[in-house]
Amino acid sequence: MVLDLSDVGLDGENVSAIPRLDDGSWILGFDATVAVPGVGDVQTHDLVRFVPTSTGAATAGSFEWYFDGSDVGLSTGAEAIAGVAVLDDGDLLITTTGNGSTGSVSFNDEDVIRFSPTSLGAGTSGSWSLHLDGSDVQLTASSEDIRGIGVTADGSLHFSVLQNWTVAGLSGENADVFTCASPTLGPSSSCTYSMFFDGSAEGLGVEIDGVFIGEE
Repeated sequence: MVLDLSDVGLDGENVSAIPRLDDGSWILGFDATVAVPGVGDVQTHDLVRFVPTSTGAATAGSFEWYFDGSDVGLSTGAEAIAGVAVLDDGDLLITTTGNGSTGSVSFNDEDVIRFSPTSLGAGTSGSWSLHLDGSDVQLTASSEDIRGIGVTADGSLHFSVLQNWTVAGLSGENADVFTCASPTLGPSSSCTYSMFFDGSAEGLGVEIDGVFIGEE
């Protein structure tokens, strides 16, 4: 057990994004509107930061606003955040449950978009770009919509997806995490795939909908 969020007022809520920052705090997103203690109603296109004072089976800490999606063009149900990774420079990698547009960038649910913030919190601002075009890297089936995203220091991306997936002769289920290594980014994307975590082999029989790759 890393975080027991029922200890801090989120009993029964489904967390859909879980990156951890270098200071030990966690960024959380949800798959439905959630009344977060100390923050208020958090929509599916928003993120909060949890600052723990203790973790594990006896979790304690406080919440604060981290990212208000409606401030920067995420507002529809299809633009709900499915997965998030935070880069070393503070930019966010985001994938959504459906297709959408931020006004400057159009995207699909198999794509990864990048947000470069000028401010975060209740008054979020910044700019968007297309980070990875999922259809270019063989994520073309409806079952292959990205649901979790992690990133490592070498720039490799790590995905979980909605259901069964097949890429470049590699296949698996939604309980797996697979790696998109040495990515070429932007509108003409490419990468090399490998299995990172075989969830079924480890006894995990449920969808992974949040990924964080720790490097300690």
